[in-house]
Amino acid sequence: MHSLDSLRGRVAVATAVVAAIAGLGSAGGAALLVVELEARSQDARLLDNASLMQRELETGEDPRKLVDDEALEIAPLGLRMALFERGVRRAGAEEIVAPAAKGCSSRKDATGEWRTCAIGEAARLVVVSTRRQGQDDHGRMLLLAVGAAALLAAIFSALASRTLAGWALAPLTALAVRLGHVTSASPADADLGPPSGTSEVEALRTTMRALLERLGQAMAQSRGFAANAAHELRTPLATMMAELDLAAEQAPQVNEALSRVRRTAGRLSVLVERLLTLASGTGTLAVTEPVALEDVVRDVLGARSDDERARVEASTSAPGMVRGDEALLRIVVDNLLDNALKFARSGKVRVDVDEQDEQVRLVVRDEGPGVDPAEAERLLLPFVRGGETEVDGHGLGLAIVAHVIRLHGGDVRFVPRETGAELCVTLPRWSARVA
Repeated sequence: MHSLDSLRGRVAVATAVVAAIAGLGSAGGAALLVVELEARSQDARLLDNASLMQRELETGEDPRKLVDDEALEIAPLGLRMALFERGVRRAGAEEIVAPAAKGCSSRKDATGEWRTCAIGEAARLVVVSTRRQGQDDHGRMLLLAVGAAALLAAIFSALASRTLAGWALAPLTALAVRLGHVTSASPADADLGPPSGTSEVEALRTTMRALLERLGQAMAQSRGFAANAAHELRTPLATMMAELDLAAEQAPQVNEALSRVRRTAGRLSVLVERLLTLASGTGTLAVTEPVALEDVVRDVLGARSDDERARVEASTSAPGMVRGDEALLRIVVDNLLDNALKFARSGKVRVDVDEQDEQVRLVVRDEGPGVDPAEAERLLLPFVRGGETEVDGHGLGLAIVAHVIRLHGGDVRFVPRETGAELCVTLPRWSARVA
């Protein structure tokens, strides 16, 4: 898992960044302080030597001799001394340039950078100077040390904070594991584990428990509705089929028509059972078998009226073998045809079944007003209807199609067109070789 994809990783990265910034700031400030203290110490050293010579000159001895002798003594220490009277050097090191005034200043020449301190008045200045050798290298070493310290602080902080973050987030991780074991069968009875002793996690646990209880109540109501609907629908369907059998025996002349009606009633009975299974909330198919979409399309068209069949052009370049529930796939094709015929008004509708690689495609096109691309996704939701609100319907057909196709592991989407609407259903192709 990428470090920024978890709270633990984010805490570690954030802590490392803060540690690096704090380390850079602290070490940088310390480095600047060291450099400043070193510069002041150097100036104090130069001023001390100049002050000492100033006091010796007040004894009345030969100034030139005193300065030349002192210059020779401090030369091994890297110091240079000179005596200037009214801007003219009278004694001491020749490489020293007369300063503009007393005090300390810096200058550069071909030999490098010099730090010079002068004491006295314009009539007589004692000047002590030293070349600042290795100062740049020293500064670079300090910067390198600062960077290394900040990097080490960041690495240590990242490692330490990752461990500490794991400890701090352990109650939340444990709760997430418990939630992962919640099943749809009885969410209200889910075991969310013992109290963690962390107020924030306990607040989340209380919220999740209340949510699971409401979910359990909603699912219980849904299952109760499905059971009641099963009782109310099965009995009249069974009675209808019995009456059709009796009518077929008593009226042989209409036997063929009654047989078609009985087959339709039988399919309706099977479909009701399937839909009630879906409504029970199991989220699985009760029946799976090899189904040829080519046959489903042909059977659905055969049950349509002559006028509707005349408006539909069907093309099946392949059997379109899938694995699923034939009754539910039949209602998919039926609903797609209903939707296309309604919105195409008197226009043509085309149905194509083909296979591409490992997928089976069912494409339905019509010559209606088309679909706004901004509303295409919403039209697959329950009770959502397009702009043609004068067309009869409840906004459930496409929602049922989307639900059934998802249960079969497929996908439903509108294909953008300049005129009319095109809806494409894709399903995994079934083959006896991999069954």
